Amino acid sequence: MAEGARYHLGPGLGAVLLALLLAGCATQKIYFVEDDAPAYARDGRTGPLLALTQAFGGALSPVVRNLAAPHGELIYREGLTEFVKSELKPLDIVLVRSRPALTRALITSHFTHAIVWLGTEDEMRHAGALSLPQVRPFTKELAAGRPVLESAGDAVRLSPFSELIDVDEIVILRLRNRGAQWQRAKYAALFEYLGTPFDYNFDVRDGARLTCAELIAIVFPELGIPVRFARGRYAIIPDDIARIAVDGSPHISVRRYIRPDTPQSYAVGVSSDVRAILTAPQPSG
Repeated sequence: MAEGARYHLGPGLGAVLLALLLAGCATQKIYFVEDDAPAYARDGRTGPLLALTQAFGGALSPVVRNLAAPHGELIYREGLTEFVKSELKPLDIVLVRSRPALTRALITSHFTHAIVWLGTEDEMRHAGALSLPQVRPFTKELAAGRPVLESAGDAVRLSPFSELIDVDEIVILRLRNRGAQWQRAKYAALFEYLGTPFDYNFDVRDGARLTCAELIAIVFPELGIPVRFARGRYAIIPDDIARIAVDGSPHISVRRYIRPDTPQSYAVGVSSDVRAILTAPQPSG
């Protein structure tokens, strides 16, 4: 697509985009437990909203991603970079509320993205991760400053640290470390999925593609992240990852919740602050 034309859709695609936006915003925070999905979904049939995104989601995805604010609220807060780096441990799961964007409006969750912090090169080397066959092909990228693993854009990828802080809110979740063998197994699993296409349908039953939350659910099955029904499809909701942590899971806990305070500073909250802002599945009926 030529530069300067990226936001100019034809009438057909423009109508589809508007339909997606309206459908998403109308049910932005509404989702249900898996058992409360409508009969057509339980029978394995595809509803109109999922069919629409299956047909046009790939074409619209780059356009929708570009409809975003230039930066998140936290990016320029004094001392934030140093504080976040000091708090992170290898294999922490970081949930963020992404900067204002059309994609954020279409996600049925307060926290809109899930990231894995891989750690520094020294930390990965100490864990024996850099010598793993799944990791070795990516050592140059890691050395170039890409210690974040996420499913975003077009695929599961390595990203720079700025992906963690160019956002509106941050929750650092700490997994129970079960030792070096456990760490290496998790690194191997994460890197195995690098390059997997992004699931722009947000459909957990599409095994060929992965959203950020689907990736977490697969690599960390001990968390028991539930499947929900949202906007016409079965999905993994990022808020559920935080909910497991605040509900006292033996596998994961809230380390820090970081949000804007004054225009120049940030505030650090606790688990109860996270609980207060999470979305929740609606009751049946």
